[in-house]
Amino acid sequence: MSSFSRYLRKILLTKLDRPARHYQQRAYNNVEKLYKVVKPGDVVLVEGRSEMSRIIKLFSSSHWSHAALYVGDYLKNKLALDGKPYKFSYGENSYHLVVEAYSGKGVVAEPLEKYKDHNIRLCRPYGI
Repeated sequence: MSSFSRYLRKILLTKLDRPARHYQQRAYNNVEKLYKVVKPGDVVLVEGRSEMSRIIKLFSSSHWSHAALYVGDYLKNKLALDGKPYKFSYGENSYHLVVEAYSGKGVVAEPLEKYKDHNIRLCRPYGI
């Protein structure tokens, strides 16, 4: 990939990752209750706030633009991208991590709490 195409890709992704002007949170998320019911392996569906999320929802005809896999505290002692264990990077939030993929960032682990002000839904596979 040429440096010019990398530059254009970075500009485009930066523009699409900006928050959309209009976003309506339809339900208040009680994080403490969420932590009590969520289990490792649950899929967290998220209605994102970015322009990219708006485009994904348009083409997929879905309310949900993003999915993350809840892993709980499984990664708390593993090394994050900054070279420190997640428990040092996120403190108490390292007990409630999700793994997700982002365009431009790749696959990352971050606290579930970051979605407390988003419309979310938990999906739990069973019978597989």
